[in-house]
Amino acid sequence: MTLAFDQLDYYSLCSVQLNLFFRDTKLSTATGFFKFIDEQLYLVSNWHVFSGRHPKTGQPLHKLGAIPDRIKLTLHGQDFGLVYEDSNLYLDNADGRALWKQHRLGQSIDVAILPINEMPDMIAWHDIVGPDEPDSIYVGPGMDVFVLGYPQGVSNSGILPIWKRGSIATEPAINHNDERLFLIDCATREGMSGAPVIFRTAAVYVGEAEGANIFKQASKFVGVYSGRFGAKELDSVQLGRVWAPSIVTEIIECPCEGTYQLFPN
Repeated sequence: MTLAFDQLDYYSLCSVQLNLFFRDTKLSTATGFFKFIDEQLYLVSNWHVFSGRHPKTGQPLHKLGAIPDRIKLTLHGQDFGLVYEDSNLYLDNADGRALWKQHRLGQSIDVAILPINEMPDMIAWHDIVGPDEPDSIYVGPGMDVFVLGYPQGVSNSGILPIWKRGSIATEPAINHNDERLFLIDCATREGMSGAPVIFRTAAVYVGEAEGANIFKQASKFVGVYSGRFGAKELDSVQLGRVWAPSIVTEIIECPCEGTYQLFPN
């Protein structure tokens, strides 16, 4: 069976799996997505993904203390069905300075971006803001969201993300513990850090013609997932953190060079 991009859910094409390497050693997997603004393309993920360090302690996340220096991605080709598995993006330059950018508040905002100055013509990327996203839509507690990531490296057909359903657990309009995030109730796993979180609502309307039903749905990018909330003993509560989407725009508009130096929390 032959498929085309328009036969898949748009957001399935937005999420990409990140394989973090130090030289030739694979350190971990994570998730990212693309944002295009002012003629510039960015890869978005978490601060702890690009830095390879815990945002609270500054300690390396890898057991051997290695810090990632490049990302290997599997990307869609312009023709559906073609994939490019050996696409590499480097996280630092020859002088060891970070190429990725962070928020002006440093690691206290666990979101980071990597500017991409050149993308081969045969690669197809998709902006996280869908073409049909509503300008405004109510998003509140108890409503469904989906985390589009790669739990423990699992993917659909080697390139598409897994849609993990969750529900909004705290008021998105109110900062949780003075952080610009809200919590979701979702059984997420390692490998999903940096995933986009999509709100989706659907309804069936009765059309004017007798017996005619019209199915409509609305979707919206509502934030960046960055791991489960609390210490390990609290993992069982299955609460995940989602940073506000406006943070991505703030980093793009006022980028600060990525650093491993911890700012006071």
